Amino acid sequence: MMALAGESSCGCFGRVRVSPWLTLSFDLAAVGALLSFPPVVADYPTVKSKSSRLRLVGLLTFALWVSVPWAIAAATIHGDKVVLEPETWVGKRFPLLGSIDIGHELAKGRWTIVLFRHNCSACASAIPRYEEMARKAINDPDAPRVALIEIPPYAPLNERVVSSESPCKLGRLDESKVWSIATPTTISLLDRIVLPRAELPNKEENL
Repeated sequence: MMALAGESSCGCFGRVRVSPWLTLSFDLAAVGALLSFPPVVADYPTVKSKSSRLRLVGLLTFALWVSVPWAIAAATIHGDKVVLEPETWVGKRFPLLGSIDIGHELAKGRWTIVLFRHNCSACASAIPRYEEMARKAINDPDAPRVALIEIPPYAPLNERVVSSESPCKLGRLDESKVWSIATPTTISLLDRIVLPRAELPNKEENL
């Protein structure tokens, strides 16, 4: 089931994102109504069959009245915008693995992941420190590897803040969505599980 798999949309309404839990709830309500009020087969409708049908129509109308506005509101408020809340990820599977182009690599081992934007001055100041941490960790098999993950829109060639020769692993978030998160944000991973939030290394710290 898409809901149990953690999908954010059931895909039933094209670009309109509707939670699979919402569609599941509506489906279960409809099935429950049909089981509770089965149609009566008779040559002529009886008072009881008419009453059951009216109750069924009323219940389904109410379910549609409640669920459809929720779906429309969810699409209007969220659309393709994804609000990231890293503080809620600790102890859980890193939810962005499927949205990062190098997610399969980040799923194994220890990582310090840095989410950054190319036009973020704080990111530009922090990245050299993480690159130094990555260089010093090369000869330490127990040290976490460092991955720099760029949040779209991506930097033009002449505005890149990370060199292709960086000692860090470079990756990008899916550009089909609008990601809302403060940058830079650091995330510690151990075998895809998020650890307590990593702190930015200080300039004076002996990495």
